[in-house]
Amino acid sequence: MNEPVSVPTLVGVAAAAGVSRATASRALSGYGRVGAKTAAHVQKIADELGYIPNQTAQAMRHGRTKTLGLVIISNFTNAYFDRATKAIVDAAAESGFQVLVSNTAENLGAEREAVTHLLEKQVDGLIVVPVPIGSHEHLLTPALRNTPIVLFDRKADGVNASTFTTDDLTSCAAAIEYAVSLGHRDIGCLVRVAGIPAVTSVQPDGIISSIMGRINGIKHGAAAATLPANSVQWRFVPASLEVAQSGVEQLLDSPHPPTFIFTSNNDMLLAVLAVAQKRGLVIGQNLSIVTVDDSPWAQVLGGGLTVVARPVEKLAAEAVAELLRQIEHPDGISHDVVLPTELLIRQSVVDLRHGIHPAS
Repeated sequence: MNEPVSVPTLVGVAAAAGVSRATASRALSGYGRVGAKTAAHVQKIADELGYIPNQTAQAMRHGRTKTLGLVIISNFTNAYFDRATKAIVDAAAESGFQVLVSNTAENLGAEREAVTHLLEKQVDGLIVVPVPIGSHEHLLTPALRNTPIVLFDRKADGVNASTFTTDDLTSCAAAIEYAVSLGHRDIGCLVRVAGIPAVTSVQPDGIISSIMGRINGIKHGAAAATLPANSVQWRFVPASLEVAQSGVEQLLDSPHPPTFIFTSNNDMLLAVLAVAQKRGLVIGQNLSIVTVDDSPWAQVLGGGLTVVARPVEKLAAEAVAELLRQIEHPDGISHDVVLPTELLIRQSVVDLRHGIHPAS
C-alpha cells in the first residue's frame, strides 16, 4: 500500500526555517515587517519543501484575491478579441493578477450569469465587453457590491464606468474617401450585427457603439467624397459565416455590384473571401476590400489587405491600468478613453483610374 503523500504546510516551513508561524506567513505573503534576509531564507526553505501558499487564506487576510474578471464575447475567431484577451491577461500578469475569462455569445442573460459567477469568485475588479441590447442593472455599483469595473470596446447606456474604446469613425471615413479617390463609385458595406435573424439592407436597432462608429464613419466618408446616396449599398448580417456569405452574394448580384466592399470586422472579411474564391474573383484586382482590425494573415494575404487598425494592446493595457487604479484608490471617478485608429494602406484596393495597385 502506498504511503499518503505529506503536503508541506506553513507550520512545517516555519519549523524548518527556525522562525515562528507568523513570521513565515508574513515573509511568504509580503506583508508586515520582515527583514529581507529572513524573507529570502523563508522563501528558500518553502521552495525546497515544495510549499504552495493557500491563496484563499491570503485573500481573506488581505481582502484581495489578485484576480480580475473578464466578460467577453465568445467568438475567438475574431482577431480583435483574440488579441484583446491575450493583451488583458498579459497586462494583468505584469502586476501580479490573474484573469478569469467568461464568454457571453452576445447574450444578456449569459452576461448577467458571468458577472454573478465572477463576483462569487471574489474577483477584485471586472473588465466587461457589454452586450448591446437590454438593461445593464447588473453592471451598476449596488449590484457589483462596489467591485470596480471598466467597459472595453463598447459603451453601455446607463452604466457610469470608465470606458476604453477606439475612434473608428475617423479611419473608416478615411477608408471610404481613399476608395473613392481611386475611382470607386459603387461601394458595398457588410456589417455584423448581433441578434438579428437574417440579412437586411435596413439598419437595425441595438447596434453596439463601436459598430455605430464604423457605420457613421462610412456615411461621413461618402458624404465628404460627395457620393450619391445610392452609391453605397448596405447589408447587415447576423453572426453566421454562412448567412454573411449570402449578404455578399446579394451585393455582388445587385444591379450595380460594388467594386469595393468595406467589412466591419474579420468575420465579415472571411465571408467576402469565401464568396470571392467561389466566383473566381481576385482581391485587389477585380474586387477591392478594406476591413477593420489588422492580423498577421491580413498583412500577407494577396500582397496585404488594407485595414483600419485599432491599437488593441495599448487599449487593453490602459484598461487594466485603470482597473488596478480603481482597486487601489476607489474614488468613483470614471474616464472615457478613446484611442485613435489608423488606415494602413496595402494592396487590396485597386486604382480604377489606372488599373494598378496604389501601393505598388
